[in-house]
Amino acid sequence: MDGFEKETLKGIADLAAYDERLTLKFSYESIEGNVAGVTLLSDILENNKLKIWEKKSIFSKMEPNWETIRKIGREIGANPIVTGIADVGVGDLTFYVYDTEKDRLYTKKIAEAYWQVVPQVAKKMVKELTREFFTNR
Repeated sequence: MDGFEKETLKGIADLAAYDERLTLKFSYESIEGNVAGVTLLSDILENNKLKIWEKKSIFSKMEPNWETIRKIGREIGANPIVTGIADVGVGDLTFYVYDTEKDRLYTKKIAEAYWQVVPQVAKKMVKELTREFFTNR
């Protein structure tokens, strides 16, 4: 995992520290810093269940497999689920907040984010998406 990924994950984890409605319990990747009580999904799920990203065709971009994500979320009792993907070279960022109970997806995409600010932009995007999630509860 590169520095941008680490900083982005840490920023998203910080959101949970400052919003009592959010509790970070599970993560796909380990998070640096003072994040207590977070379980890695690889510690509780079989590897074949962790394949949440897929390419629908050879020319398509990676996309979340929402059926797999829904199953994982329901199995571990997670709601909402936050996931995202970035192409730092191009500056494309896409984040998703998925409501596993209502089967509702919130998406935010930004193009041409400068690589120097990717972690900050990602944190802002997730903050806006979680606000929308809680508004619609």
